Amino acid sequence: MSDKPPLPLALAYLIDALNAWLGKACAWLTLFLVIGTAIVVVLRYGFGIGATALQEAVLYAHALVFMGAAAWVLQRNGHVRVDIFYQNFSGRRQALVEVLGNLLLLYCKYEYYDLAADVLAENAHLTYKYLS
Repeated sequence: MSDKPPLPLALAYLIDALNAWLGKACAWLTLFLVIGTAIVVVLRYGFGIGATALQEAVLYAHALVFMGAAAWVLQRNGHVRVDIFYQNFSGRRQALVEVLGNLLLLYCKYEYYDLAADVLAENAHLTYKYLS
């Protein structure tokens, strides 16, 4: 008997490992968010200098933190729930709530990406989204 897991299980382990790595990398982006935002504020209000490119970098990093780390948080079962009703549900009903919640999350992500693609397509002529 072989010690290697079957191919689908090995693939699932690989996806889990990549998901954890991406989530940890996205979590470290929060440090950039704090430093980048502080620099933008100091430049703007301290020196009167606009840093449009840095503002956009912070904006996109913020989106990446939430969208990139969402799967990692879900993998670690760290997402926020309102446990008023959930804690009293049976295991089967809790599983149903999890499945429906995950499907809703996927639908919302899809709609967000679709909206973002439309906005970018309409404003493809703009170099920067923030005009200051």
